[in-house]
Order: sequence, then C-alpha cells, then structure tokens
Amino acid sequence: MMRSPLVFSALLLATVAMAQVPAPAEAPPTPPTVTAPAAPPVAVETLPPAPPVAQTPEPAAPPVVQTPEPVAPPVVQTPAPAAPPVVQTPAPAAPPVVQTPAPAAPPMVQTPAAPATRGFAVELRTLGTTVSGIPVDEVELIAGPVVYRRVRGAPDDMIALLDRGLSDLNAAAFRAGITAIGPPFAVFVEIDDQRFAADMMLPVATRPPAAVPGLQLGSSPAGRAIRVRHVGSYESLEETYAEIETFVEDKVLDIRELFVERYMNTPRNTAPMDLQTEVFVLLR
Repeated sequence: MMRSPLVFSALLLATVAMAQVPAPAEAPPTPPTVTAPAAPPVAVETLPPAPPVAQTPEPAAPPVVQTPEPVAPPVVQTPAPAAPPVVQTPAPAAPPVVQTPAPAAPPMVQTPAAPATRGFAVELRTLGTTVSGIPVDEVELIAGPVVYRRVRGAPDDMIALLDRGLSDLNAAAFRAGITAIGPPFAVFVEIDDQRFAADMMLPVATRPPAAVPGLQLGSSPAGRAIRVRHVGSYESLEETYAEIETFVEDKVLDIRELFVERYMNTPRNTAPMDLQTEVFVLLR
C-alpha cells in the first residue's frame, strides 16, 4: 500500500532532529541503564486514496423519432347492393267477355233538343247550299217571351228605321230593368214595294208581370224554318235574299210570308264587312 507524502515528511524531520542533539558531557559512568525497548512505531493509518470520480456523462437524450401521423385508410366506396330485378308478373288474363246482345230498343222518337238560348232555334239538319255556297239549314223555332216595338216605313228607309227602333227598344228595356237573354231580332210581318212593318224583339227570361211603358209583351215565332247565315253589311242582305229565293224554288219549299232577321252583332262596335245576320224563312 502506498504511503502518503505527509507521512514521509514527518519521518524525515524526526531523523534530522535526532542528529542535531549535542552529546552530553562525560559523566561518571553510571550503571548501564536498561533501556526499555522502544515502543513499536505507531502505525499511521493511511487512508487509501479516494478513487477518482468517474465523470459519468449524462445519458444522451434519445433522438426524437418523428412518428408520422397515421394515414387514414382509404375509404373504400362499397356500392349499394343492386336491387333485385322486379319480376313482372303478368296479371291473370280476364276471362273472355261474352258479348250478350242488348235487347233492341224501341224506335226513338226524335224530340228536338232544348234550345241553347230560350225562345229561339234548334238546328235539325242541313238542306244544302245556296248558289254562292252558303249553307242552308232546317231548324225549329221555339217560342219564348219577348218585349218588342213595332217599326213601320218605306223599304228605302228600312235600315235606318230598324236601327232607330232597336235603339228605342234597348232604352225602354233598360229603364224598366229588363235584361235580354239573347241577341235582338226583327220579325217582318208585312213587306212590299211600298211599305214594310217589323217587330223589333228582345228575348227575356220571363214575361214582365205588367205593361211596360214604350214596350209590348209577346212571344217569338215558332215552327219549322230554313236558316241562312249572312256575313257583311246590311245593304248586301238583298243579295242573300235573292239566293234564298232561288234555293226555295229549286227545292220546291212551301214557305210562309214571314221572315226573321237575328242580329248577332251591331254596327256600333263592328265593321260593316264583319256584321253577322241570321235570316230565317218560316215553312208551312
């Protein structure tokens, strides 16, 4: 075991001191001194040197491992299950229908249908056409209540007189609170080269219960007649009457001296070429 440098220094100093002590004077000899044996040297406890402190380095921090974020698994589009095919189940066939003939109906009596406008005409059949191609129809005139005014005058003044008579008729009906249910019409009760007479009529729903100032109460004509629709001015009506006369002669029709003109529009709001007039000639 190695000794400390301090221990060696102490031993060296003790040796030197012992060498420098002077020798004593000679004295009478003394009996020999029994020298006690020297004490054994004191053992100096020598501490072992401290072991060197090992500098243990701090453990290095483990490297930070960048852990990538987990990638989301791809979304797998799972297609919806296909609907099972619809099986068209045919409907059961209906049993064959046995056609049982219906019993024969008794012969039908042709009754004229109710007129669309009360108090006027129901169409029965077409008899043919005039020379210019105007259809001629057979109709049934249905009587209905009317209010009317009579107009008289010379044939040359007929158009103006009829127009004035219609204006007076409408004014009197308005004052009395009477409402027409259809177009006005004129019934020619007399006509020749010198004069004419016509009743200007308005069809009404019901006959007024009492006399009305400026008006007369009555009924529209009834019976079978032929009808021709004229389009144009009132002045050109003469040509249509000539074609009606030719048609009556060709068909050998027995007519009455009674004519009706029904005015579907008026010159007040219609151009002359667009005026519509229905002409009726009553048959016997």
